[in-house]
Amino acid sequence: MNLIIELLTLIMVLQILPFLIYGIDKLFAKLGFFRIPEKILLATTFIFGIIGSIAAMMVFKHKTRKNSFRHNFTVIALLRIIVMVSLGLILMDVPTSVVENFILTLHSLFSYLW
Repeated sequence: MNLIIELLTLIMVLQILPFLIYGIDKLFAKLGFFRIPEKILLATTFIFGIIGSIAAMMVFKHKTRKNSFRHNFTVIALLRIIVMVSLGLILMDVPTSVVENFILTLHSLFSYLW
């Protein structure tokens, strides 16, 4: 039980970084300073988490109108979810057939979308 609490705490702490980076970029935009590249914002989302990025986008009203960023954000968020679920399945020693079925399902989904 302590491990679960520690992991949840770690996840929540990691959400602070994307929140701060999106907030700083919004502040820089208002002040006319240099901007943080979208690639950095998306990489931060992928590495540290989706929740902090979404919260920052809502709180700061940042990058909410730009369709290309929203599209890329959605793709990055889905990729992160896929990676995290895959890692979870692998680390939990789930039978190989379940992992293979999961991968085949993802492949079918992406084949349908593209």
